[in-house]
Amino acid sequence: MGNRRLFSLLGVCLLLLGIGLFAPLYGQQGTATLTGQVTDPTGAAVPGAKVEVVDTATGTVQNTTTDSAGYYRVTALNAGTPYTLHVTAQGFKAYTATGIVLHVGQTVAINPKLELGAVTQTVEVSATALHLQTQSADVSHSVTGTEIANIPVNGSNFTTLLTLVPGASGNLPDFNAPVPVNSSQVVSFSGTRQQHNRFLIDGMENNDRGCGGCITVLPNKETFQEFTITTPSSSSDIGQGSGGTISIALKRGGSTYHGELYEFFRNDALDATNFFANRAGQTKPELRFNNWGWQLGGFVPGSHWLRTHAYFFFDQDWNRLRQGTTIVANAVTPAMAGGDFSSLLTGKTDANGNDTGAIFVPQPINSTQAQKFANAGLTPGQPFPGNIIPSSVIDPNALLLGATSNGPIPFANTAGNQYTASFANPTNTRTDTFRGDLDLSENVRLMGHFINEAVDQVTPTSLWTNSSYPTIGTDFLNPAKSAIIKATWTMNPTTVMETSLGWDGNRITLTPTGNYQMPAGVTGVGNIFPGNALNRRPGLQFQGRLNAALNVGSWPWANSNDNYQLQWQLTKVKGSHTLTFGQLGMLSDKNQVIFGNTQGLFSFNGRFTAAPGSPAGGSKGSDYADFLLGDGYSYEELALQDKGHARWWAYSFWFGDNWQVSNRLSIQYGMRWEYIPHVYEQHNRQSNFVPGAFNPADAQAPNPVTNQLDPNGPGFTLPPPQSGMSIVLPGFKMYTNGILVAGSGIKAGLVKNYYDTLAPRLGFAYKVTDKLVVRAGYGTFFERTQGNDVYNGWPNPPFSFDTTLFTVPLTGLAGSGATIPIYPANVTALDYNYLIPYTTTTNAMVEYQISPKVIFQTGYVGTFGRDLRIQRNVNQPFDNNPLRGKVSPNQIRPFPGYASINYGENSVSSSYHSLQTSLRTTGWHGLTTAVAYTYSHAIDFGTGGGASDFTTIADAYNIGAERGNSSLNRTHVLSVSYVYDLPFFRTATSAFQRHLLGGWQISGIVIGETGLPVTIGNPGDPAGIGSGVRANCLAISSNGPKSINEWFNTAAFAPVDPVGVNGSTGFGNCGVNTVYGPGRINFDTSFGKSFTGIPLPGSKEGGSLDFQAELFNTFNHTQPLGVSTTVGTNSFGQVTSVHDPRVIQFSMRFRF
Repeated sequence: MGNRRLFSLLGVCLLLLGIGLFAPLYGQQGTATLTGQVTDPTGAAVPGAKVEVVDTATGTVQNTTTDSAGYYRVTALNAGTPYTLHVTAQGFKAYTATGIVLHVGQTVAINPKLELGAVTQTVEVSATALHLQTQSADVSHSVTGTEIANIPVNGSNFTTLLTLVPGASGNLPDFNAPVPVNSSQVVSFSGTRQQHNRFLIDGMENNDRGCGGCITVLPNKETFQEFTITTPSSSSDIGQGSGGTISIALKRGGSTYHGELYEFFRNDALDATNFFANRAGQTKPELRFNNWGWQLGGFVPGSHWLRTHAYFFFDQDWNRLRQGTTIVANAVTPAMAGGDFSSLLTGKTDANGNDTGAIFVPQPINSTQAQKFANAGLTPGQPFPGNIIPSSVIDPNALLLGATSNGPIPFANTAGNQYTASFANPTNTRTDTFRGDLDLSENVRLMGHFINEAVDQVTPTSLWTNSSYPTIGTDFLNPAKSAIIKATWTMNPTTVMETSLGWDGNRITLTPTGNYQMPAGVTGVGNIFPGNALNRRPGLQFQGRLNAALNVGSWPWANSNDNYQLQWQLTKVKGSHTLTFGQLGMLSDKNQVIFGNTQGLFSFNGRFTAAPGSPAGGSKGSDYADFLLGDGYSYEELALQDKGHARWWAYSFWFGDNWQVSNRLSIQYGMRWEYIPHVYEQHNRQSNFVPGAFNPADAQAPNPVTNQLDPNGPGFTLPPPQSGMSIVLPGFKMYTNGILVAGSGIKAGLVKNYYDTLAPRLGFAYKVTDKLVVRAGYGTFFERTQGNDVYNGWPNPPFSFDTTLFTVPLTGLAGSGATIPIYPANVTALDYNYLIPYTTTTNAMVEYQISPKVIFQTGYVGTFGRDLRIQRNVNQPFDNNPLRGKVSPNQIRPFPGYASINYGENSVSSSYHSLQTSLRTTGWHGLTTAVAYTYSHAIDFGTGGGASDFTTIADAYNIGAERGNSSLNRTHVLSVSYVYDLPFFRTATSAFQRHLLGGWQISGIVIGETGLPVTIGNPGDPAGIGSGVRANCLAISSNGPKSINEWFNTAAFAPVDPVGVNGSTGFGNCGVNTVYGPGRINFDTSFGKSFTGIPLPGSKEGGSLDFQAELFNTFNHTQPLGVSTTVGTNSFGQVTSVHDPRVIQFSMRFRF
């Protein structure tokens, strides 16, 4: 570490010196570069040749001259539109290359070979449709405007297209709703974590950094000129993220007017029926989807009078969606809801002679229950007669809160004690997109965009919870905006300066819908603290045989997020070197209501009604029977749902050089420094638990009978007064042993900031022949952990109070006023030595140009994550504690007085190795296609390793057991996207044949991929630690019939015995992500026809009317998706969800 820090400090000094000598700049994301060498017929360099690059859309011209070696370089060119290259030199014919298309972030080499002759003569060539990548070692792939406009995209959400590049592994829904925060962006690029991806629009970041990889605004894909995905990179201008960089270029206006009107239309009358709805005899889910809009682009009339040229592009887009969702969840029967569990009896006996499906009379958890059992003649430890719970011992509140014919917990309505239903939820959006370009002179240009988005979406189940039933939903309001203004100054032919200022932000308001309020007649349930907004019903989690949940969540809730970015860019061409020096400054401002269940959350797992002593083959009880008896395994409640005000800064400085060593070899090298101070709260309203600050002399264990702490005992303090901030209750003491408040004994950001964050970059591209290029690159990328690592800690004492109790009655917990009992608090903590996560990437690629319109590429890509985030409960009872499973976990915690201490630390690693192959064609006999194949293996930690920084380790003291297949590891991924202009009748002499039978197009996406790995879990808490564990894996193959009723071999797994029973440790021996779920082969197909030449006033070309019919899941194959993975539950091993059936969409566009 010492050498690394010394190296870093020296590098920072050199970096700052370089920036001081030159000028601060920001990388060229959003633009492109054209370069090359001008030679004579003998191959000798032509110095001093005049080079002119013309934007054919606007007529904008950029000029330069070749250097002494004949090289030229023109930077800051707009991506996605054709350019024309003119080269003139005395004694040579003029050279013109047309149709040069540049992609976002791309550097294209065009090497004119001049012919002897008069300059008045011109040699004109057409540029190749595809260009070999000879100027960079980056692994990047562009999705062009042709592909965006014609490939069928389910839901019109562009993120579907992210999975069509090599190295991408996604877990996106079939219909990904066209909304930003509440749609899915779960795509891993080259094994990196999904939350580490970075989205850019016109070069400006578009990430909601507190949302785990979410985007702030979701532009309508009809506004895209194109976008590029870069994974491993040797360019120093890419940073502030260690995953994929997705750079979007918006459409712009030109020297002529162009526009379109469009609508996409769906109706369930055109669609097939969902497999589970069909099996249950139900009608297909409702689907009404209309996506319509218009756009117009062109020049601003009269702008030339001011000796400027102004261009505009504007788009308005609306979505109206009524989407029925088929819900499949475990449920109870009416008999079970009344206490009759006789259907669970199996006729088989355990080692004690009791039925393996019996439910047993539990040991009473209080004197009231003991009296009820005695009155009913029940003996604890014996089975309930007939497996029926007498009504006299059922908690009346359970009948009011539980399953009813019209309540929020529905009865089973299909075989296997499952509930299947379809519910329609509305989504309404509107997006306005404007981009303006202003050429003040030949050397000074301005660009700006503004995106305004409004979203109103109602979800069928409660948002961001594990709720199973479509009876309590969430109304999600999400207005969002993005704006940028950018100036480009060509100071001279070899120097370009770019400056931009950007802002993006959103607002989120969540309100519960449906049957979320406390039923009339319920008394004495939960509500330890006052402040249950809207009188919501408590959450119920069934973690045993039923394996279902109902929870309103933290709603009502709101937040606001604003991000400000200031960027500069300077590019200097000096001889064979293209030097860049850069700087980026970002400020984020997020105000957010605390997450937490102020209405309370009960958990039931069947432990109370399980067979006593856990005999071999003994019953695991019933979680719903526990609920009816009012015997809760745990209860959690947040005292105060206050608001925090988070702020953070980020700075990046870098330099880079693209050295054109020869006309065959280019070398890229550079260094980037990321300064990433940790998030802080504006009013210091946050705290951290520091193990070293915990004083054993002030420790206090909860009372073993009441579970309460003594406020007059050790470790208690009064919360400090906070300016403008609330506290839980006036005079309410809190246990704060080991708690340090921000700005008082600990940094405002709670953790140590690091400065040794230098990220070197190195790569080369070597042109072996004119058709063959070999490239290799290396880079280091640092990552800012998204802000939930801090937001999740805002309920910590002394500012709020979140507690979890064990062995609790459903009825009888409520407190009031100053007599509120004080229970052990849950705490979210961060390791003070909270390292900055980073990823190193390597690649070695070979690229071959089969023809001017066909390019093949293959090679190795590897990524290696270091100091990645996990979280673990450092207050988990020690594994060697003999009291585990015999007493409440809160009685035997290492840090007495607290419940769980969820400890975030950046301490694990990941690895990814892959063979990535692609084949691209553009206009080859009318065919444009992108074929991508990846063979790979990704390893990470935790069950959410590939997708999440917030996976909690199952056993806090055995982190190594969490290493396994990444949750987004797909061994094989093949994608084929294509657009094919059918050749029939296009040139027919008959106008009838040409206009009606010609002009047809077929396009589509073909996906073939292996399944994602899943982890086999165990119900309940056999380890006695207050949380779940994995199951036991037996010494037989888990490979199963892969049927709907049994996807894998369920006999390969067994429940875990409670700790101490049959020598059990309480932890299962199954690893992480050891079983693979369903793979998939899917076809999405589009058929289209363009009617051209429609007469329009003042237009020679006229307009065109385009019709498309899109078929998603074209052949209507039933494709399994989700599988139940909790051993011992009703649905274990069964397929619980499938991909969508065939869905048909029609669209119509009028273009001019």
